[in-house]
Amino acid sequence: MLEYIVSGKKPANPNSDIDEVDNIVTKIKSKKEVTTEYMRWFDEKRSIERQERFEIARSTIRFDRSENIMPEATRRRLLAMGLENDDIDDLLAEIDAEELVSEPTPNQ
Repeated sequence: MLEYIVSGKKPANPNSDIDEVDNIVTKIKSKKEVTTEYMRWFDEKRSIERQERFEIARSTIRFDRSENIMPEATRRRLLAMGLENDDIDDLLAEIDAEELVSEPTPNQ
C-alpha cells in the first residue's frame, strides 16, 4: 500500500485494498472541477518558479558584471539554469536599461 501511495503504481499482485483506493482516486481525478483547480494551481506554481528563476538570473547577471566575468560565461551559466536564449537576451537588455538609468550623467 505504501508503495502505491508514494509512487501511484499498482503492484503486480492483485490487492483489493489498493484497487479500492485506486478506484476512489481515479474517480476524483476525473472530475472536471478537480482537473480545473489542479491546472490553475499548476500554472500558478509554474509562474512563480519562472519569476524566481528570472530573479536569480538577474542577480547572476548583476554579480557577474560587478566581478567583470565575461558575458559568454554568464550566458552559459544561465543556459545551465534552464533559461532560453531569448529570455536571457531580454534579461540582459533589462539589466542594460537599469544600468543606463542608474549611471550618473556627466557634468556639462
